[in-house]
Amino acid sequence: MLRIATASFFSLGILFLLLGMIPANEPGGGDGSFRLQMATVFMLAAIVTAVLYRGEKK
Repeated sequence: MLRIATASFFSLGILFLLLGMIPANEPGGGDGSFRLQMATVFMLAAIVTAVLYRGEKK
């Protein structure tokens, strides 16, 4: 279960990271700071769940 959560958080982090890199002059662009913040949150969540999974595995 934690492995699935880790993969999900990592995937969402990558998605928000890519969305945050859209330039402001492109459609769907704009201020990407919120998207980059969300990418940071999801990446940190992926790290936490990976650590929890590693601890549960031992």
